[in-house]
Amino acid sequence: MIITILTRGDEIVIERAGKPMAIIISFAEFEEFKKQREKDSEILGKVRAKNQGIKPEEVETAVESAISKIRKGQA
Repeated sequence: MIITILTRGDEIVIERAGKPMAIIISFAEFEEFKKQREKDSEILGKVRAKNQGIKPEEVETAVESAISKIRKGQA
């Protein structure tokens, strides 16, 4: 089973009572996941810092406006 993961890049899902509980992946895939998670965390930190002090209602209004413009082809 472990050899299959290493050689073919397969994933194995471990379930309990039919619900996924864990997954086995290759170490290389895990390393890539960690790198991507770190990049995502940095981006999220920048977004949070940029939007610090902005009320959630303002963000919601801006998002709704952007979605509306995209749907109308104005973006």
